[in-house]
Amino acid sequence: MEDLVSDQIFGIINDAASSLQELTALQATYFRQNKWSQSTPDRATSTLTSMLTILDRNRKQTSDIYYYTYPSGTMFGYVYPDDDVTRPVQMVTQDSKTLAMSFWMCDPTGLPIAPPVFSFPGTNITEALLPGGSFKANIDYSNKTWSGFTSIFVASGQLLKSSLQIAVNPVTKTMGFVSGRLSKIANAIPYPLFAGFLDVNSGSLVASSDPSITFLTSDGLGILPLTAVNNSFAQDLSIYFLSSYPANNSQSQMVKFVATMDQAKRVKMYVDRNVNGENWMLELKVMSLLGQRFIFAVYMNVDFVESDIKTSGQRTGFMMLGIILAFLLLGGLFSWTIASQLGLVAKQIDLLKQLKFSEVLDREDGVKGRSFIFELADLQQAFFEMATAFAQSLKASMSVRGVTQSSQAAKKSDVASSVV
Repeated sequence: MEDLVSDQIFGIINDAASSLQELTALQATYFRQNKWSQSTPDRATSTLTSMLTILDRNRKQTSDIYYYTYPSGTMFGYVYPDDDVTRPVQMVTQDSKTLAMSFWMCDPTGLPIAPPVFSFPGTNITEALLPGGSFKANIDYSNKTWSGFTSIFVASGQLLKSSLQIAVNPVTKTMGFVSGRLSKIANAIPYPLFAGFLDVNSGSLVASSDPSITFLTSDGLGILPLTAVNNSFAQDLSIYFLSSYPANNSQSQMVKFVATMDQAKRVKMYVDRNVNGENWMLELKVMSLLGQRFIFAVYMNVDFVESDIKTSGQRTGFMMLGIILAFLLLGGLFSWTIASQLGLVAKQIDLLKQLKFSEVLDREDGVKGRSFIFELADLQQAFFEMATAFAQSLKASMSVRGVTQSSQAAKKSDVASSVV
């Protein structure tokens, strides 16, 4: 059960990652084919409004879409502040001279409405995407077909991960989207379940099915280590990694775990755990997603599942008992019905043997007490016809016998008269 659930969850998340890459590839193709361009103000505006159309059609996959310029390092695009569909989209622009970032409300066509909602000093995005940059994308600008992902990073109080292709055109996906998907899946499963994604690069929990978990530090600028996440399952995971793969920190412990799994050529493993006094089955699965390796952890409540199976088994047992009793009752009723009808026919035959026709036959309706079973009714009808023929034959025989006796008596009378 747990294995099936985890495979389905991973399939959904993996499909979402593939969709991100497809969106990025589509945009890169538009830039390469010169369908999109920043060559003139009109073409830059047309490019942005076309990007908004793609974003709106793929809101289930991503909440924002940008393109970065090279080597100036400016970014342009759109972002939905959160998953609330009532919140309007905002345009994001960056001044090519001052690098100041501005967020604008938009009219229905996607054009900015002055003045900007807010602005703040920006940086050269080109540098942030280089090896060692803050986005940790390690992008190779010399490779015109380069594609890849950033590592998970923090921006605007969210955990982010971007899909990139040279052109340069990123689509950013929040790990909050992954958490949202995990939460919906967990709510749809009838058993208590917890699912989480562990980032091997940072040794942190970066997505989970529990929406109450906080992944960021109090200042919103960093990711909490696994040991600092205020959640029973996160704490149990940290205890498991520390006891099973001892090292200085969670990141080193996860690296050892992944290395052990790779060496054993295993993809997943199962561990019995006790969390908050209840028995849980923990599945740990190493997977590649969004360009890096994660550990996918799924807890399923064994006590609840066993109790549910036991209850279902008892319910099924009572149902089977009811069905058996019903069949026995119907079988007994059927046997009694057949026996009673056979008894009726046997009684009528016995009466006919005793020449008690009046108790069996009816002048108007034929056989008295005709059986409702078709075959027995046919048998009664046959006996009725046989008995009728026999009665008529007997009646004729008795009539002939009576005439004969009368003739003999008359002859005797004549003889006596002659003698006198």
